[in-house]
Amino acid sequence: MKLKRLLLLAPMAALLCSCGDIAKLISVPDDSEEETTSETDDDSSIAFPDPEVGKSKLLELGETEGFEIAFTMTADGESESVTLGFKNDTIWQIADGEYNGAYVKTEDGGTHFYGVEEGAFVYAETYDAETVPFQAMAETVVAIFYSWTTMPLEVASVTHHQTRLGRDCDYYVADLSAPGGSLEFALYIDTETGIAMKIAATAESEEGSSSIDFEVLSFRTGNQVTPPDLPAPTPAGEE
Repeated sequence: MKLKRLLLLAPMAALLCSCGDIAKLISVPDDSEEETTSETDDDSSIAFPDPEVGKSKLLELGETEGFEIAFTMTADGESESVTLGFKNDTIWQIADGEYNGAYVKTEDGGTHFYGVEEGAFVYAETYDAETVPFQAMAETVVAIFYSWTTMPLEVASVTHHQTRLGRDCDYYVADLSAPGGSLEFALYIDTETGIAMKIAATAESEEGSSSIDFEVLSFRTGNQVTPPDLPAPTPAGEE
């Protein structure tokens, strides 16, 4: 099932940090470099987003109003477009313009799984709440978004605020270098949910280089979101 493909995507920081000494730049900033200053109009209220708080807010959004977020990611020249939605006890994924799978909450809190055949959803199987609780699946989907926000914000500076897609964001930048490598990134973080709305990052070392561009193209909520039509689950033994 293609739905599993997205769950296997590596977090961005892990990919970037695979370039030799980049991990050292993140864990031990070079004190000999000139300190980067923050230009936020003396706004001392800015704090690094707490991933756990953000995850809870996005999960709550899916359980109440609903959300559908479309984004693109290009890593070292290879691109993928993905949409993830969560509303009315239904989670769905679209990859490169085609439906890719869905989860639906059962009456007992378990999970119906749906795959895709010839562009249409087909029922696959059902697990009870003890085996595959829907809540756990929802938390996994939410965690996917935060795999893109694992850049080392503690070494970055917030330079300004900006609205993207109608959502308030903080803009972080970092430019680190040391013998053996460098790491440079800029990203917008949604202040409500803590997810990255746009990222451009490059890491270089003696072993090579990696680059990633990530951008949320749409962030729909409430009445803007309509779950896909799904066939009724077919009990085992029935056609």
